[in-house]
Amino acid sequence: MTASGMRVEYRCIAAKYRIVECPAAVYLLYRAYSFRVSLHRTECAHANHVTDPTRGLLTELKDFVRQKFAEGITKPNALLHAIRHCNMKEPSKSKLESFLKTVREANLGCPTVSAADIEAWCEERSVYPSDEDEPFILKFQVFAESANPDEQDLNSFINTKITVLYSLVTVSPSRRYL
Repeated sequence: MTASGMRVEYRCIAAKYRIVECPAAVYLLYRAYSFRVSLHRTECAHANHVTDPTRGLLTELKDFVRQKFAEGITKPNALLHAIRHCNMKEPSKSKLESFLKTVREANLGCPTVSAADIEAWCEERSVYPSDEDEPFILKFQVFAESANPDEQDLNSFINTKITVLYSLVTVSPSRRYL
């Protein structure tokens, strides 16, 4: 608060706070005896643009992780080993795990399954197959009264054509072998 009014400062926050403070700033001056507001800005250029990002992974490291994920290396420790082997800058394990989660969702889809997805999957596999050993869903029920996955329930009976045929064949008591 000054004699001419209240001053509100806005600083550039492109870098971590107080490590590399940028001289560029803007402030608003709310006049004390009127409803006027003045905008003032410094004439200094931004001095805190960092080429190495402090958050996330480097772009070349992201591309490397995506490539290794496509090759089948999906575990963080195995990826860290591959990064060390290529003499690249090693990220923290938590940053790598966070990025891997993003890559998995992009490549494999959402990690959770809804009751509607389960019901559609069961419907697709409830067709009677032509192969005797191919499994299929004989009967299923999906109970989803709540959106919470812990409160949803699935009952299914999976069978094969050959076991259905064997269960339909009845053996008379006179032909039974003990």
